[in-house]
Amino acid sequence: MQWGIGDTTQILVKQEPIKEKSPERVLALGDYSYVSTATCWLTKISSVKSITKIPIGNHEDESDEGNSKYMSSFGLSKPYYSFNYRNVHVLVMVTDSSFKSGSAQYNFVKHDLQNAKNIN
Repeated sequence: MQWGIGDTTQILVKQEPIKEKSPERVLALGDYSYVSTATCWLTKISSVKSITKIPIGNHEDESDEGNSKYMSSFGLSKPYYSFNYRNVHVLVMVTDSSFKSGSAQYNFVKHDLQNAKNIN
């Protein structure tokens, strides 16, 4: 399901399933808004933003799609990253960026997985 900026997002955040379930983390998986700004979507998710992690998808990866606002709002310096939550290691990749051998994303993923493997 897409988030968009319409009634669907409002229902997800204010009613079932997100708000009433009191989740520890929300993984928003793309298609946040189909307009050239992230502001509306960020406003709608404000009550769960602090527990939300995002990937940058094909509707958020260009400057005319609000990319810098998504990146800065979630403290991202690159669209690919990883984080640990309890005993889970999450790796976020970007399909619209190169992940061929030797690319920056490939090198990040390789290094990140090597490090994650060594964590006890």
